[in-house]
Amino acid sequence: MKESIQEYVTRRDIIDGLIESAYVVALNTLYDQELLSKKTYEDGLKLVPDCYLGEI
Repeated sequence: MKESIQEYVTRRDIIDGLIESAYVVALNTLYDQELLSKKTYEDGLKLVPDCYLGEI
């Protein structure tokens, strides 16, 4: 298993990734429930790296 990891990842990197993923999930959930405007939703998505967006 350790051989499959090719670059060093810190705990901070993992926590940051989890926070950004949770932020995207929250944005999607609030937008789906019509609690965010389209502009607010799109502005929020601009704050995270593309790798966290996946298929929206």
